[in-house]
Amino acid sequence: MDYLLKAGIGENKKIIENQAKDTVENLIYCRNIMKGHGIRRSILISNSFHLRRIWYIAKSIGFHVDFYCSRNTKTIFRQTFHTINELRIFMKIFWANKECSIPSKLK
Repeated sequence: MDYLLKAGIGENKKIIENQAKDTVENLIYCRNIMKGHGIRRSILISNSFHLRRIWYIAKSIGFHVDFYCSRNTKTIFRQTFHTINELRIFMKIFWANKECSIPSKLK
């Protein structure tokens, strides 16, 4: 949120999604919130480490979003464990997408 304030985005311009239990739900809820408010563009801000998975999920649900990420040397060295976990999650999403559809309550 500090990034938004530094970029001159006022409190009245932020809409917070706080019901999701995971990244898939978060993107689906955000997409639906945007549709409800007539918002056509957004920027997703995350660590570059997460963007591959986020991009794949967003593309899978038809959510067109721009991305902003940051990466520094310290985070690169701490990411070995997280990379393994991220690959596990990515494969879970990939196989789940092939085997089942998104629950109707989230569409």
